[in-house]
Amino acid sequence: MAVLFIDLDRFREVNDSFGHRIGDALLMKAAKRLSNCVRETDAVARLGGDEFTIILNGINNQSCVEAIIQTILLMSFPRKIVFQG
Repeated sequence: MAVLFIDLDRFREVNDSFGHRIGDALLMKAAKRLSNCVRETDAVARLGGDEFTIILNGINNQSCVEAIIQTILLMSFPRKIVFQG
C-alpha cells in the first residue's frame, strides 16, 4: 500500500479572486482528474481545504507508485481547468 498527500498550491487565491463557488468547482474538477489517474481499487479523498489523499491499494513495487505519481503530475494539473458560465 502507498499513501500520497497532495496540496493544491495557491488555491486560496482562487477563492479570494473568484469566490467560493468557483473554488468548489475547481476542487471537484481536481478530484475528478485525480480519480482518473488511479485504478478503481484505489481511493481518492479530500481531507479539507485544498488537500487530497490517495490510497494506492495492493502496491508493493516502488516503480508502480512512481508511475502513478508521474501520471498525476503529467496528466492532471499542467492542463488548464476551464469554467463555463
